[in-house]
Amino acid sequence: MINIKQELEDSLAKEFEFMNQFTRFDSSHSRFSIECEHGDGWYNLIYNLCKKIKEELEMYPDNEFQILQIKEKYGFLCIYATNIPTSPFISTSIFDYIYETEIKSKNICEICGEKGKMRYDKNWFRVRCDKC
Repeated sequence: MINIKQELEDSLAKEFEFMNQFTRFDSSHSRFSIECEHGDGWYNLIYNLCKKIKEELEMYPDNEFQILQIKEKYGFLCIYATNIPTSPFISTSIFDYIYETEIKSKNICEICGEKGKMRYDKNWFRVRCDKC
């Protein structure tokens, strides 16, 4: 399994409250980032997604939206979230942003962020550029 560098995870958690660990018992956020189970090449995809989500959530300052997990699955990004605001417009927008990001990851190298394609390697599907 490939994990994004800790400093990149921490930068997401610092800028986006919903990227912090969620404590189930008291609904508070911890001071560390969720684990991103993918390579550094997808960092910009995640960052841009978080910016869009943050803009949508500004209309709901007391929201409890939370990214639960971000990982590579079957060769592309898989993003899990909870507590999406109940406004149909906002929830649809957030789901659309997540879906678009997952689809974009199918053409971006998980390692370096350059244009890539789906490849089958050692019993796993991976998106890699020719160099990686």
